[in-house]
Amino acid sequence: MRFWEQVVKRENPILGKGIELGARGGRPGILLCRAFRLSHGCSDVEPIPDDTRKRLTSLGLSNLISYDIADASSLPYPDETFDFVTFKSILGVVGARQRYDKIEQAIQEIHRVLRPGGLLLFAENLPQGGILHRKARHWFVPWVNRSWRYLTPG
Repeated sequence: MRFWEQVVKRENPILGKGIELGARGGRPGILLCRAFRLSHGCSDVEPIPDDTRKRLTSLGLSNLISYDIADASSLPYPDETFDFVTFKSILGVVGARQRYDKIEQAIQEIHRVLRPGGLLLFAENLPQGGILHRKARHWFVPWVNRSWRYLTPG
């Protein structure tokens, strides 16, 4: 998040309207909202959990953040809607079960809904890590092996 804040400060874009994709818990969106007092939307393929809504209310942010149900590979927004798009760790699930085409569709959709000069802030999981990290994923995140496709650089 600190890196994203530095990028925003350095690029100094006009951040009027944005969307966080895959925002089940809304954490990147909440952090951006708190750091820059941005009004933006969050979306996920499922309804946003009640605990997320309660957290927003307790933080005094419920009036700045709205929620939609949206699939990243087929976004329900007009072209050039957003000044910024954020996401964290969604491409792996979008491309699960060897659906590389869905990852490409999601990237095309993100490009489509960003205004010219818009800002994309994202963080994505990569497969490489130390042996302990890979074992921990296997032990503590059982769905990873069934419904996740780790991306590889290059």
